[in-house]
Amino acid sequence: MDYVCNGNTSTVIDSQSMQTAINLTEYFRATALKVYDKIFIDNTPPLNKKDCRSLGASQNEIAKAIKTSQQYIGKLLKE
Repeated sequence: MDYVCNGNTSTVIDSQSMQTAINLTEYFRATALKVYDKIFIDNTPPLNKKDCRSLGASQNEIAKAIKTSQQYIGKLLKE
């Protein structure tokens, strides 16, 4: 990065370059953890019958809205 940004052609790795590399690595590590949480950790609360009634929608309407079957919605509400 130092070469591209500043034209530095030195092959010596100084402490600033090392610290920048560490900071960059930590940035990517933290970003990867955020992505992992969004993909694999489901923080949505379970759906229940009270939620459906408060939405004013039937199981069939909810199923159509999320493009699944009414039977699947009924199964979720029983759990």
